[in-house]
Amino acid sequence: EFARVRAATLALATPLTPEDCQVQSMPDASPTKWHLAHVTWFFETFVLERFEPRFRPFDAAFRTLFNSYYHGVGAQHPRAQRGLITTPTLEQVLRYRTQIEERIQALLVAMREATELRELVLLAPFDLASRPVTYGEFLAFMDDAGYQRPELWLSMGWDWVRTCGAAGVPPAPL
Repeated sequence: EFARVRAATLALATPLTPEDCQVQSMPDASPTKWHLAHVTWFFETFVLERFEPRFRPFDAAFRTLFNSYYHGVGAQHPRAQRGLITTPTLEQVLRYRTQIEERIQALLVAMREATELRELVLLAPFDLASRPVTYGEFLAFMDDAGYQRPELWLSMGWDWVRTCGAAGVPPAPL
């Protein structure tokens, strides 16, 4: 299923030239080349880095370059400037995708084999709320420094926290 979905997304970009993949039509819409690399970055960062034995990044510069809004993971290249990224080339991004996909496939095989040997997968207990957050839960979030922890926020929310100086977080410089 992983390979099928990855092939389908690549097929969407196949008719485009390298120049087409470079264009950023507006500050809020990233170029095709950047998106091809970003999804690959996601798998490298959140799957391989955590689970691959002897993990090594494909290119350490990609950690910032293709991070979209994960403040808890590190810095991001400004969205409005993604169309200015000339390096890596589309060809290099496609090599990046191929290598990361191969490593993910190898990891999936290894995990499947390890699971088959054990006949058991442990899933820790968890809960999903069936209602809105209570005041008590919100106070617990605040007591746990929720407004000072960027890893708990998506980009727009964290930008709001920093812009407004919410709950003691110093406002970001303009």
